[in-house]
Formats: sequence, structure tokens, C-alpha cells
Amino acid sequence: MPKITRGRHAPPSENRCRTAMRDRPASTGLLPTLRVPALVVVGAEGQISPPVAMQRLAAAIPCARCVEIPAAGYLAPLEQPLAVGRALTEFLESLG
Repeated sequence: MPKITRGRHAPPSENRCRTAMRDRPASTGLLPTLRVPALVVVGAEGQISPPVAMQRLAAAIPCARCVEIPAAGYLAPLEQPLAVGRALTEFLESLG
């Protein structure tokens, strides 16, 4: 498995991605205009996108719900794939 590096030792493409994400225009003002069901999945131990921030994001979308995945951080689908799969299945089944 390749070694993951961060900061000044990260590959140039990773640094460009971080810069692009940091410098992109804010679009949170558009969230209340969304009219489709949305599922926000967050790792309970997430530090990059903490649960409280993701709960606020979900609250801003009229048809959204937030699911917190225990024992997971930023990469919940990789860290807890079964729990994320259950959350997705329940969400999709709720749409009928």
C-alpha cells in the first residue's frame, strides 16, 4: 500500500486539490434551494468534517438527513463500509 503523506511532502496533485477546495467559492447559500432527498454521512470521529458541521449542513437542506457512523473519521465508507451501506440502504428504502 502506498504511503500517504501530507502538507509540504504531499504529491503536487494532492496539494493542488487542497488549494482548489480551499479557494472555491462558498455554495452553502444554495443548500436551502435543493429539492431532492439527500443523505449526509459523517464519521463520529471526523475532524476534517466534524459531525456538528455536517449536522448543520444537513439541517440547511430541506429534504436531508444526517447519519453519524460510529468508529469512523473522515473516510467513513472505507473505515465502516457495512455501517455506511446500511445507512444508504435505509435511506434509499425510505424513498419508496
